[in-house]
Amino acid sequence: SGAENISENVYLAMHPDSAELEAGSPSKTATENNLVPEATEATDMRKPYVLIDRGFSRHEMICLKARHKYMVEHLVKYGPDSEFADLYRKRIQNLDQEPTEIGVDAFKTVVTPHLNRYWHEEGFIPALTADERRTTSENMLKAFIYAMGMDVFVQEEEAGLRNAMKWKYVGRNRNRSLVKDQGMAIGNGYADLYYALKNNKFLVKNILDRAAQDRRETSKTLNILMEEDMVNALPLLRDLIQEVKEEDDANILDILDSMLRREYMEESAWNKLFKGLELTLTEYLSSLFEKNPKRSNAIYAEAIERLYASSACGRKEAEAQEQGILPDNYLDPVERKIRSHINILRQVRIY
Repeated sequence: SGAENISENVYLAMHPDSAELEAGSPSKTATENNLVPEATEATDMRKPYVLIDRGFSRHEMICLKARHKYMVEHLVKYGPDSEFADLYRKRIQNLDQEPTEIGVDAFKTVVTPHLNRYWHEEGFIPALTADERRTTSENMLKAFIYAMGMDVFVQEEEAGLRNAMKWKYVGRNRNRSLVKDQGMAIGNGYADLYYALKNNKFLVKNILDRAAQDRRETSKTLNILMEEDMVNALPLLRDLIQEVKEEDDANILDILDSMLRREYMEESAWNKLFKGLELTLTEYLSSLFEKNPKRSNAIYAEAIERLYASSACGRKEAEAQEQGILPDNYLDPVERKIRSHINILRQVRIY
């Protein structure tokens, strides 16, 4: 709803002992008729509504103004382009780092301004506007898919954590750092890794920045690759599809299968990952072939088919067809869900 739909009311709150009586009992109607003016500047030219309750003090009347249907998007003072938002971003961008300033206030540049050290993350305090929240959600989805295609996460034993397998982020300099969710190292599976991104906004940004840089670097070689098998030549597509299986890697659809089947991921969240796959592939190809949408769509369509054909689900459907069996009678429930999502992805067009 827009700002024009906001309604504002004025209330006069009092204890029953302060109200006008009618037939010996405190009366809202009698109080409004005898004590409350029709409208004055003090009440913003609105007739106040009388509230009578023993919870209010006997010694005072409270006049208050309330706005209804007011959405957080109307708080332009704190919007994404406001001075407050800019100051907040600067305030949290160096959390847990060494101070770069000197003086008594230097600590303010590296210590959280919140009561909880993780409240600056999207998992705790969502963005203010609907557009921001949608962008944040889409960025998280794309970051996960890009990460799977760029191999920026690995599982390794962590000596200090009883040799348990934990997720680590591989930086551009090949340094590896533990992925943490609210301070706890994680390593139970891909679903935990995905959920952890909600509380790692700077990691999400880093992944997306790396993906953008990789696209720029790949675009420089397109004139060399134009006559080759483009699906196999483009590094992100090649890694997501895994036609030639790499050690410790998997087809992205097989990863998604595991997230729902073995890791019991919430299905509504799992469904969104296929939207993330769409967003990532369309962004990747439209960026590389921005002047040639026909080429983008041809590569996208071929990539989707090869992605499915190389997955366990796709191979199983091919087996069913060879045996003359209807796929729906051959695939299990998770595989049928994947097949349904693939059919939706087949309809996508890049413009």
